[in-house]
Amino acid sequence: MYCDLYPVKADFEKETFEGIKNGKEFGYDLTHKFWSAFLFRDNGCSANDYDVGKIIDLGAKQIAAEQRKIKEGGFDDLYAERTAMLLRFGFQNLVKDEWIENIVKNQKPSGAWATPGLYWNETENPHTTILSVWALAQYSKTCPFQ
Repeated sequence: MYCDLYPVKADFEKETFEGIKNGKEFGYDLTHKFWSAFLFRDNGCSANDYDVGKIIDLGAKQIAAEQRKIKEGGFDDLYAERTAMLLRFGFQNLVKDEWIENIVKNQKPSGAWATPGLYWNETENPHTTILSVWALAQYSKTCPFQ
């Protein structure tokens, strides 16, 4: 995150970007390493043998492909995270309207969201809720955190 101020370990780029480059990242590793690529690029850090712009494009496509594999109606915090990140980082063209509709559909009467199966009888999850709110704010272009 602060690679512009503190040098990164020699193998950082490989550990962070190689899985995306080779299409072997998935889940939270994919979304978090995708975000790391933006931090790396935006802080002007050296990526040695990696084209960070290419890594970002590959990561976005992989996130969208992973999201398309979710069964209709499937939802959890990672679903909301994928959607929010694609929207936040400029990949609106990869986000399907159905994904937004699914997030809205999974909102609980309380206004919160849950991650089914994460906890026994869980009805609300603050992590899932903030990711869902973030995705919807990005989609509506009202997110104040640009």
